[in-house]
Amino acid sequence: MTPAVTSPSEHLGWHVGSTPLATSSTSPRLPVEVWENVIDNIGSSLDALGISIPSRKQLAACSEVCRSWHPRCLFHLYKRLVLSSASDLEAIVRRLEISAGLADRVQSLDLVCKSLNQSWVCLVPLRLPHLKNLQTLVIVGLDLATTIRPPHFYLTFRQLRHQSLPLSHARNGSWHLFLQNITYSRYAQVNQLISALNPFHVSLASMVQPELSPGNSPGSLCICATNITIIAMSWSQLSAACRDWHFPHASSIIIHISELDTPDAQGEILSVDEETWRRIGVLFQEMYGRRSERVVSSRWPVQILVHRGEGLPLLLVLSTQTDSTSDSNGWESGSDRPGVQCTVSTYPSPISSLRYVVNPTPMPRVSSMLWTTCSRTPTFLSSQS
Repeated sequence: MTPAVTSPSEHLGWHVGSTPLATSSTSPRLPVEVWENVIDNIGSSLDALGISIPSRKQLAACSEVCRSWHPRCLFHLYKRLVLSSASDLEAIVRRLEISAGLADRVQSLDLVCKSLNQSWVCLVPLRLPHLKNLQTLVIVGLDLATTIRPPHFYLTFRQLRHQSLPLSHARNGSWHLFLQNITYSRYAQVNQLISALNPFHVSLASMVQPELSPGNSPGSLCICATNITIIAMSWSQLSAACRDWHFPHASSIIIHISELDTPDAQGEILSVDEETWRRIGVLFQEMYGRRSERVVSSRWPVQILVHRGEGLPLLLVLSTQTDSTSDSNGWESGSDRPGVQCTVSTYPSPISSLRYVVNPTPMPRVSSMLWTTCSRTPTFLSSQS
């Protein structure tokens, strides 16, 4: 019986099947250190969440060369697992059971829900062995609003938490949850999932859909993670949603704004109503109030990234620290002045270059922008140019 090998799938996962491996020959053997270095170099090519797709394909091909190459290739291939069905789950479970130490290699787990039948998702934490080095969990397409879930759906995900590690080690910045294209009608549905997993970083790339549950309020989005990223919102969605957000432990909040409908993106942002800015300011003020209790880990605790077509994105930054140099308003270098910065930059490394005035008037004049919170009440300053 030939051993099972992995092959790439269209969804970046790895399915287990039976493929004959190359037989031994009389050709001269490659030194072990040579082919091990080749395989290791292929496996070191990373993308945002793990080994890049081309490297995965190359590793899958290498795994079919001969039996001795197979374990080394699996060693790299199983850094990231992608499951999209019950059959994927069963195949991966079998592979992890027969290959000693392979479960310890898993650093990233993707759950991709492609069909209406998502009953297999709640089985993932129960069927998989303990993944003690898991750092990233990505959930795509999960329907929390309309599908029927078992009573203990959220509790099962506690199995994926770093329960075997001390809390200080588990929350050292290496436990990241991505929620993409999630369907939910109430914030409580997402809150329970996040609470069960208890991640250090949370990236949410889907908005609440209260229309799926008529008559019910979406409630409040309460995320207790330290670093939070909200992705692909429109400016109008941000204006409406931020009043329902509560991030009690956040030291970094990054909000990605999709391209605005109006041609003059900067004008729409800078002429936004004062109430919207006050809602956003609540997030800033909560973190500013906690600075006396602990050190803020991010230089820019609140960031709003606005994409502007082909040009550079506009980055609005609500900050509790000043730049390394004094600004045009006379603040000294390194002072503890809270404020708001608006910079044109590339993401994710903000480069302070331009600043604007947040002005509730319809036609603001571009100069510099300052949002003071000295009295715990935001003050909107007109431009002085």
